Amino acid sequence: RYGWRRLNDFAAREHWESQYAEGLLRIYIFSFFGIDGSYRHYLPATSNLDGKLAGHRATGGTFIEVSILRIFAQYFAETMPLTTAAGTAKNERTGFEAGVTLLF
Repeated sequence: RYGWRRLNDFAAREHWESQYAEGLLRIYIFSFFGIDGSYRHYLPATSNLDGKLAGHRATGGTFIEVSILRIFAQYFAETMPLTTAAGTAKNERTGFEAGVTLLF
């Protein structure tokens, strides 16, 4: 998958527009249960205030399908180093996501 994203830092009035490429793998263990994972690479972008941002995001999780619903839970880890004139800050986020998806 290929896409575009926009990030805003409202306090600093700084914004980035960058592209990304993503790969996804979904494996069904049973007809109603499976595991999936993805890797997304954010291409380097320069903000309106000359800050440089890049990074990546990896996810892994499980899902159960019931009729037209997919109930999922996944772990994610995201690293986004930000380089400015003052230096480099390594922004790292990890956590869990869960939800329900409608299947058509």
